[in-house]
Amino acid sequence: MRKARYIPILSVAGGILGLVLRQIYLRRGFEPGTGLPIRDSIYSVPMWVFCVVLALALFFLSGGKHECFPKRYTAAFAPPDLPSKVTLLGGAFLMAAAGFLHLWAYTHRTVDILGQPSVGEGRLILGVLALIAAAAVFLIALSMLRGEAPNPYLLSMPGIAACFWVVANYQEWAKDPFVDRYMLALFAVVFAMLASAVTAGFGFGNGSVSSALFFSGEATAFCIMILGDGQPLYDVAITLAMAFLFLSQSMALSINDGIPQPPPPPEEEEEEAPAGGEDQDAAGGCAGCPSADAQGGCAGCPQETQAPQNDDTP
Repeated sequence: MRKARYIPILSVAGGILGLVLRQIYLRRGFEPGTGLPIRDSIYSVPMWVFCVVLALALFFLSGGKHECFPKRYTAAFAPPDLPSKVTLLGGAFLMAAAGFLHLWAYTHRTVDILGQPSVGEGRLILGVLALIAAAAVFLIALSMLRGEAPNPYLLSMPGIAACFWVVANYQEWAKDPFVDRYMLALFAVVFAMLASAVTAGFGFGNGSVSSALFFSGEATAFCIMILGDGQPLYDVAITLAMAFLFLSQSMALSINDGIPQPPPPPEEEEEEAPAGGEDQDAAGGCAGCPSADAQGGCAGCPQETQAPQNDDTP
Protein backbone atom coordinates (compact mmCIF):
# COMPACT_ATOMS: atom_id res chain seq x y z
CA MET A 1 0.00 0.00 0.00
CA ARG A 2 1.35 3.39 -0.96
CA LYS A 3 1.91 5.91 1.79
CA ALA A 4 -0.21 8.47 -0.09
CA ARG A 5 -3.33 6.51 0.86
CA TYR A 6 -2.97 7.78 4.41
CA ILE A 7 -3.36 11.42 3.32
CA PRO A 8 -7.21 11.54 3.47
CA ILE A 9 -7.22 9.90 6.91
CA LEU A 10 -4.51 12.22 8.21
CA SER A 11 -6.19 15.34 6.81
CA VAL A 12 -9.53 14.52 8.48
CA ALA A 13 -7.98 13.43 11.79
CA GLY A 14 -5.60 16.39 11.77
CA GLY A 15 -8.44 18.77 11.00
CA ILE A 16 -10.49 17.47 13.94
CA LEU A 17 -7.54 17.69 16.35
CA GLY A 18 -6.72 21.16 15.04
CA LEU A 19 -10.35 22.14 15.63
CA VAL A 20 -10.04 21.11 19.29
CA LEU A 21 -6.79 23.06 19.73
CA ARG A 22 -8.37 26.03 17.98
CA GLN A 23 -11.33 26.02 20.39
CA ILE A 24 -9.01 25.86 23.40
CA TYR A 25 -7.08 28.84 22.07
CA LEU A 26 -10.20 30.93 21.38
CA ARG A 27 -11.66 30.22 24.83
CA ARG A 28 -8.50 30.52 26.91
CA GLY A 29 -6.41 32.96 24.89
CA PHE A 30 -8.89 35.87 24.96
CA GLU A 31 -10.66 37.67 27.78
CA PRO A 32 -14.32 36.60 27.98
CA GLY A 33 -15.72 40.09 28.53
CA THR A 34 -13.70 42.31 26.20
CA GLY A 35 -12.48 39.77 23.65
CA LEU A 36 -8.95 41.14 23.93
CA PRO A 37 -6.05 38.68 23.71
CA ILE A 38 -4.49 37.70 27.03
CA ARG A 39 -0.90 38.86 27.28
CA ASP A 40 1.77 36.12 27.36
CA SER A 41 -0.83 33.45 26.64
CA ILE A 42 0.66 30.15 25.49
CA TYR A 43 -2.56 28.54 24.21
CA SER A 44 -1.80 29.52 20.62
CA VAL A 45 1.56 27.72 20.64
CA PRO A 46 0.18 24.14 20.50
CA MET A 47 -2.15 25.08 17.67
CA TRP A 48 0.56 26.57 15.48
CA VAL A 49 3.07 23.81 16.29
CA PHE A 50 0.45 21.23 15.32
CA CYS A 51 -0.20 23.03 12.01
CA VAL A 52 3.50 22.85 11.17
CA VAL A 53 3.75 19.17 12.14
CA LEU A 54 0.67 18.35 10.07
CA ALA A 55 2.09 20.16 7.05
CA LEU A 56 5.37 18.25 7.35
CA ALA A 57 3.53 14.93 7.66
CA LEU A 58 1.39 15.63 4.58
CA PHE A 59 4.48 16.75 2.67
CA PHE A 60 6.23 13.47 3.52
CA LEU A 61 3.24 11.31 2.55
CA SER A 62 2.69 13.15 -0.73
CA GLY A 63 6.29 12.83 -1.88
CA GLY A 64 7.95 9.98 -3.71
CA LYS A 65 7.35 8.31 -7.07
CA HIS A 66 3.89 8.61 -8.60
CA GLU A 67 2.06 7.52 -11.71
CA CYS A 68 1.96 9.77 -14.75
CA PHE A 69 -1.41 11.27 -15.72
CA PRO A 70 -0.75 13.38 -18.85
CA LYS A 71 -4.03 15.10 -19.76
CA ARG A 72 -5.92 12.38 -17.87
CA TYR A 73 -7.99 14.13 -15.25
CA THR A 74 -10.52 11.28 -15.24
CA ALA A 75 -7.85 8.64 -14.65
CA ALA A 76 -6.45 10.66 -11.73
CA PHE A 77 -9.61 11.88 -9.96
CA ALA A 78 -12.41 9.50 -10.97
CA PRO A 79 -13.92 8.25 -7.65
CA PRO A 80 -13.07 4.53 -7.51
CA ASP A 81 -15.24 3.55 -4.53
CA LEU A 82 -18.52 4.49 -2.86
CA PRO A 83 -17.03 6.77 -0.12
CA SER A 84 -15.20 8.94 -2.66
CA LYS A 85 -18.33 9.17 -4.85
CA VAL A 86 -20.51 10.16 -1.90
CA THR A 87 -17.95 12.74 -0.78
CA LEU A 88 -17.73 14.28 -4.25
CA LEU A 89 -21.50 14.53 -4.72
CA GLY A 90 -21.87 15.76 -1.12
CA GLY A 91 -19.43 18.56 -1.86
CA ALA A 92 -21.43 19.54 -4.94
CA PHE A 93 -24.71 19.64 -2.99
CA LEU A 94 -23.09 21.64 -0.18
CA MET A 95 -21.67 24.09 -2.72
CA ALA A 96 -25.14 24.59 -4.18
CA ALA A 97 -26.58 25.07 -0.69
CA ALA A 98 -23.86 27.62 0.08
CA GLY A 99 -24.77 29.55 -3.06
CA PHE A 100 -28.45 29.75 -2.13
CA LEU A 101 -27.62 30.70 1.48
CA HIS A 102 -25.34 33.50 0.31
CA LEU A 103 -28.03 34.88 -1.98
CA TRP A 104 -30.60 34.64 0.80
CA ALA A 105 -28.28 36.41 3.26
CA TYR A 106 -27.68 39.22 0.78
CA THR A 107 -31.37 39.77 0.04
CA HIS A 108 -32.26 39.71 3.77
CA ARG A 109 -29.31 41.72 5.03
CA THR A 110 -29.62 44.31 7.79
CA VAL A 111 -27.68 47.45 8.68
CA ASP A 112 -25.83 48.32 11.88
CA ILE A 113 -25.93 51.55 13.87
CA LEU A 114 -23.45 53.10 11.43
CA GLY A 115 -25.62 52.25 8.44
CA GLN A 116 -23.23 49.58 7.16
CA PRO A 117 -24.88 46.50 5.59
CA SER A 118 -24.32 43.23 7.40
CA VAL A 119 -23.70 41.36 4.12
CA GLY A 120 -21.79 43.07 1.32
CA GLU A 121 -21.81 42.67 -2.45
CA GLY A 122 -18.95 40.20 -2.17
CA ARG A 123 -21.38 37.66 -0.72
CA LEU A 124 -23.71 38.21 -3.68
CA ILE A 125 -20.94 37.47 -6.18
CA LEU A 126 -19.78 34.51 -4.10
CA GLY A 127 -23.31 33.11 -4.05
CA VAL A 128 -23.55 33.24 -7.84
CA LEU A 129 -20.09 31.72 -8.28
CA ALA A 130 -20.89 28.97 -5.76
CA LEU A 131 -23.94 27.96 -7.80
CA ILE A 132 -21.85 27.93 -10.98
CA ALA A 133 -19.14 25.90 -9.21
CA ALA A 134 -21.76 23.40 -7.98
CA ALA A 135 -23.07 22.93 -11.53
CA ALA A 136 -19.48 22.54 -12.78
CA VAL A 137 -18.73 19.85 -10.18
CA PHE A 138 -21.91 17.97 -11.15
CA LEU A 139 -20.88 18.04 -14.82
CA ILE A 140 -17.33 16.95 -13.94
CA ALA A 141 -18.64 14.06 -11.84
CA LEU A 142 -21.02 13.01 -14.63
CA SER A 143 -18.20 13.01 -17.17
CA MET A 144 -15.94 10.95 -14.92
CA LEU A 145 -18.67 8.41 -14.20
CA ARG A 146 -19.06 7.97 -17.95
CA GLY A 147 -15.32 7.56 -18.34
CA GLU A 148 -15.00 10.74 -20.37
CA ALA A 149 -12.64 13.68 -19.95
CA PRO A 150 -14.44 16.69 -18.45
CA ASN A 151 -14.26 20.13 -19.97
CA PRO A 152 -10.95 21.54 -18.65
CA TYR A 153 -12.44 25.01 -18.22
CA LEU A 154 -14.90 23.67 -15.65
CA LEU A 155 -12.10 22.42 -13.39
CA SER A 156 -11.14 25.90 -12.16
CA MET A 157 -14.61 26.97 -11.00
CA PRO A 158 -14.14 25.91 -7.33
CA GLY A 159 -10.90 27.87 -7.28
CA ILE A 160 -12.58 30.97 -8.71
CA ALA A 161 -15.25 30.68 -6.02
CA ALA A 162 -12.46 30.40 -3.42
CA CYS A 163 -10.92 33.63 -4.74
CA PHE A 164 -14.14 35.52 -4.06
CA TRP A 165 -14.38 33.72 -0.72
CA VAL A 166 -11.43 35.90 0.33
CA VAL A 167 -13.13 39.03 -0.99
CA ALA A 168 -16.36 38.22 0.83
CA ASN A 169 -14.57 37.53 4.12
CA TYR A 170 -12.48 40.68 3.95
CA GLN A 171 -15.38 42.78 5.21
CA GLU A 172 -15.48 40.79 8.45
CA TRP A 173 -11.71 40.34 8.76
CA ALA A 174 -11.01 44.05 8.31
CA LYS A 175 -13.09 44.84 11.42
CA ASP A 176 -10.92 42.59 13.62
CA PRO A 177 -7.55 44.07 14.65
CA PHE A 178 -6.21 40.68 15.82
CA VAL A 179 -4.87 38.60 12.97
CA ASP A 180 -4.72 35.38 14.99
CA ARG A 181 -8.50 35.18 15.07
CA TYR A 182 -8.83 34.78 11.30
CA MET A 183 -5.38 33.54 10.25
CA LEU A 184 -6.49 29.89 10.03
CA ALA A 185 -9.48 30.92 7.92
CA LEU A 186 -7.12 32.76 5.58
CA PHE A 187 -4.93 29.65 5.30
CA ALA A 188 -8.01 27.56 4.51
CA VAL A 189 -8.98 29.84 1.62
CA VAL A 190 -5.42 30.06 0.27
CA PHE A 191 -4.93 26.28 0.30
CA ALA A 192 -8.33 25.85 -1.34
CA MET A 193 -7.26 28.14 -4.20
CA LEU A 194 -3.91 26.35 -4.59
CA ALA A 195 -5.50 22.89 -4.50
CA SER A 196 -8.02 23.89 -7.15
CA ALA A 197 -5.33 25.36 -9.39
CA VAL A 198 -3.07 22.30 -9.12
CA THR A 199 -5.85 19.79 -9.73
CA ALA A 200 -7.19 21.80 -12.67
CA GLY A 201 -3.74 21.49 -14.23
CA PHE A 202 -4.40 17.79 -14.88
CA GLY A 203 -6.97 18.80 -17.48
CA PHE A 204 -4.34 20.83 -19.36
CA GLY A 205 -1.48 18.34 -19.16
CA ASN A 206 0.42 20.07 -16.33
CA GLY A 207 -0.72 18.11 -13.28
CA SER A 208 1.55 17.25 -10.36
CA VAL A 209 0.45 14.33 -8.18
CA SER A 210 2.58 15.34 -5.20
CA SER A 211 1.34 18.94 -5.22
CA ALA A 212 -2.29 17.87 -5.67
CA LEU A 213 -2.11 15.45 -2.74
CA PHE A 214 -0.39 17.96 -0.46
CA PHE A 215 -2.58 20.99 -1.16
CA SER A 216 -5.80 18.96 -1.15
CA GLY A 217 -4.89 17.50 2.24
CA GLU A 218 -3.98 20.90 3.67
CA ALA A 219 -7.17 22.50 2.32
CA THR A 220 -9.29 19.72 3.86
CA ALA A 221 -7.59 19.98 7.24
CA PHE A 222 -7.77 23.77 7.52
CA CYS A 223 -11.41 23.86 6.40
CA ILE A 224 -12.27 21.45 9.21
CA MET A 225 -10.24 23.45 11.74
CA ILE A 226 -12.25 26.65 11.23
CA LEU A 227 -15.70 25.08 11.52
CA GLY A 228 -15.90 26.04 15.19
CA ASP A 229 -15.10 29.74 14.74
CA GLY A 230 -18.72 30.83 15.09
CA GLN A 231 -19.24 31.51 11.40
CA PRO A 232 -22.68 32.28 9.94
CA LEU A 233 -24.54 29.43 8.29
CA TYR A 234 -23.69 30.46 4.71
CA ASP A 235 -19.97 30.52 5.57
CA VAL A 236 -20.18 27.13 7.30
CA ALA A 237 -21.83 25.70 4.17
CA ILE A 238 -19.10 26.82 1.79
CA THR A 239 -16.40 25.72 4.24
CA LEU A 240 -17.91 22.23 4.40
CA ALA A 241 -18.30 22.19 0.62
CA MET A 242 -14.61 22.95 0.09
CA ALA A 243 -13.63 20.32 2.67
CA PHE A 244 -15.76 17.65 0.96
CA LEU A 245 -14.54 18.51 -2.54
CA PHE A 246 -10.85 18.39 -1.73
CA LEU A 247 -11.25 15.36 0.50
CA SER A 248 -12.86 13.50 -2.40
CA GLN A 249 -10.01 14.55 -4.68
CA SER A 250 -7.34 13.35 -2.26
CA MET A 251 -9.22 10.08 -1.71
CA ALA A 252 -9.55 9.36 -5.42
CA LEU A 253 -6.02 10.42 -6.35
CA SER A 254 -4.40 8.50 -3.50
CA ILE A 255 -6.10 5.29 -4.72
CA ASN A 256 -5.74 5.84 -8.48
CA ASP A 257 -2.08 6.68 -8.00
CA GLY A 258 -1.44 3.04 -7.14
CA ILE A 259 -2.97 1.77 -10.39
CA PRO A 260 -0.42 1.46 -13.25
CA GLN A 261 -1.34 3.74 -16.10
CA PRO A 262 -0.94 2.77 -19.78
CA PRO A 263 1.57 4.82 -21.77
CA PRO A 264 0.14 7.77 -23.70
CA PRO A 265 -0.69 7.01 -27.36
CA PRO A 266 2.01 8.14 -29.79
CA GLU A 267 1.23 11.20 -31.79
CA GLU A 268 0.52 10.49 -35.45
CA GLU A 269 2.97 12.11 -37.81
CA GLU A 270 1.50 14.05 -40.67
CA GLU A 271 2.29 12.56 -44.05
CA GLU A 272 3.99 14.96 -46.42
CA ALA A 273 2.29 15.42 -49.78
CA PRO A 274 4.39 14.26 -52.75
CA ALA A 275 5.86 17.17 -54.69
CA GLY A 276 6.91 17.06 -58.37
CA GLY A 277 9.47 15.02 -60.28
CA GLU A 278 9.74 11.33 -59.59
CA ASP A 279 7.02 11.50 -56.91
CA GLN A 280 4.49 12.55 -59.53
CA ASP A 281 5.54 9.72 -61.80
CA ALA A 282 5.30 7.25 -58.94
CA ALA A 283 1.85 8.57 -58.08
CA GLY A 284 0.72 8.09 -61.64
CA GLY A 285 1.17 11.61 -63.01
CA CYS A 286 2.65 11.92 -66.51
CA ALA A 287 3.15 8.16 -66.75
CA GLY A 288 -0.57 7.62 -66.33
CA CYS A 289 -1.58 10.15 -68.98
CA PRO A 290 -2.87 8.42 -72.20
CA SER A 291 -1.39 11.13 -74.45
CA ALA A 292 2.04 11.19 -72.80
CA ASP A 293 3.66 9.38 -75.78
CA ALA A 294 1.96 11.60 -78.40
CA GLN A 295 4.03 13.91 -80.56
CA GLY A 296 4.45 17.29 -78.92
CA GLY A 297 3.69 15.97 -75.48
CA CYS A 298 0.52 16.20 -73.43
CA ALA A 299 -1.48 19.35 -74.07
CA GLY A 300 -2.85 19.35 -70.54
CA CYS A 301 0.50 19.27 -68.72
CA PRO A 302 1.74 22.72 -67.78
CA GLN A 303 5.32 21.61 -68.17
CA GLU A 304 4.73 20.51 -71.79
CA THR A 305 2.66 23.44 -73.06
CA GLN A 306 5.72 25.40 -74.02
CA ALA A 307 7.72 24.09 -76.96
CA PRO A 308 11.38 23.41 -76.21
CA GLN A 309 13.76 26.02 -77.56
CA ASN A 310 16.89 25.01 -79.44
CA ASP A 311 20.19 26.60 -78.70
CA ASP A 312 20.62 27.44 -82.44
CA THR A 313 17.50 29.64 -82.53
CA PRO A 314 18.51 33.31 -83.01
